[in-house]
Order: sequence, then structure tokens, then C-alpha cells
Amino acid sequence: MLKDGYPHELRAADYDDWCTPTSQWSGQDTHGLNGDILVWNPVTKRRHELTSMGTRVTKETLRQQLEISGQLDFLKLPYHQAILSDEIPLSIGGGIGQSRLCMYLLRTAHLGEVSVTVWPDQLKEICSRRVSEFWSSRTCPQQPPSSNRSRSPLECDGTPQRLRWRCRPCQRELPSGSQ
Repeated sequence: MLKDGYPHELRAADYDDWCTPTSQWSGQDTHGLNGDILVWNPVTKRRHELTSMGTRVTKETLRQQLEISGQLDFLKLPYHQAILSDEIPLSIGGGIGQSRLCMYLLRTAHLGEVSVTVWPDQLKEICSRRVSEFWSSRTCPQQPPSSNRSRSPLECDGTPQRLRWRCRPCQRELPSGSQ
């Protein structure tokens, strides 16, 4: 849970523990036994979850989180019943999101740009626009720092489905982010 009291994502209330107070360890007003690694994504201009890790819910945190999220009716489901009656072991789990890591490193706007998916045209346009905005604001590492050009040294050719960014001064092709 973030400082403002909201989970960093609309997390499943029956998965990671995002409500246990952890202020005694952090020295700040924090909650949750979540170990996700978050970084800033300059393409989407929001936080980006690279890993999903944490302590899973107990029967107490399950109830509390389902109440917070307005999903108390889930308590009737077999999985939830098994947690409430101590029929399944509590666990800690997680891992690195390989596609999310590729998405971050390749500076793409959507997970589907690094994995096989079917895209609606509207999503293609949104991602293409965000990737274009990101790369058009970049500068060439080989361009002299004293150069004050009014336009980006990067140029784009291709279609929204296959953008190719190339540096004008050195002609080096950059990761496209929309392939």
C-alpha cells in the first residue's frame, strides 16, 4: 500500500497482503507485506512493476482486504473457504515478470509489445503515440552537449506497427518499442 493508503495497483484482495501495518519497520506510515520492485517508466509516465513478490494473505488479512475492496461475497468460494479453515498452507511467493522487464528495458508502452497478443486498433494508436513522444524527446549520446538543436536529433520511419527510430547525426538505430 502506498503512503496515501491505496494499493499501488488494484491488487487482488485474496493474494498479496497489502493491509498489514508495517510502520514499526519502515518508520513511515506504510502497510503491506509486499516485496514488489517498482521503477518509474518514462514511456507510460507511471510506476512500473518489475516483480510481484510478497507474503500471501492470512485468514485475518483476507477478510480485511475483501471488506476494503467490497468483495466479502468471495468468502463463500472454495479457495477462500480453504484459507479461512486453515486447509491450505500460507505462503510467500513471487518472481520477476520477464515481459515486464523487457517492456521496461526496450521502452515500450504496453506488455503486448514484447509478447504475443491480439491488439485492438485503438490500443495500437495509444502505444504508438506514447512511444513516439518518449523517443522524440531523447537526444543522441554522440551529439555534442553544446549543441542546442530546436528539434530532436531522432527521426522515425515506419508504420505504427513497426516504428524505427534512428539518430540523425550517427544513423544508429534505437530500440523501437512498437514492433
